[in-house]
Amino acid sequence: MFKHLGAIEGLEKPILIAHNGSRFDDYLLLGERVDEMLKDEGFEPYKILKTPQGILSMQVTNKYTSPANQALFKQKFLAKNKRIKTLTGGEFYQKITFRCSLQHIKASLKTLCESYKLPKNLRKTEVAHDSITLDNYAEKRPE
Repeated sequence: MFKHLGAIEGLEKPILIAHNGSRFDDYLLLGERVDEMLKDEGFEPYKILKTPQGILSMQVTNKYTSPANQALFKQKFLAKNKRIKTLTGGEFYQKITFRCSLQHIKASLKTLCESYKLPKNLRKTEVAHDSITLDNYAEKRPE
């Protein structure tokens, strides 16, 4: 995902939205295994906005930002800051924000899909989460 986002031309500050990120999805990024993997790759979440409801927003620097995008972001920075003539060091990486929509729209994803009349093929599906284990998660992925 980080490589894909980093390669999208001109995409400087993408926002990824998870409907229950504040209580579920965002914590996956901070989980022990994932957190170590991210740190090994140079990703460290920062600007974490947490309330009693959970993580509302969190940012990550994308070390997989393409060289072309880094050059573009550098040009934009220099255009805004005309007094700066030369730069020494520093990279111009993408800033990815993870945000929770449930904190802004208080309804289940199923209810939202119905109220917005989304086509069936785009709606959330029902999965028996208790039936998913480490041994069978790959075969249950289509569900």
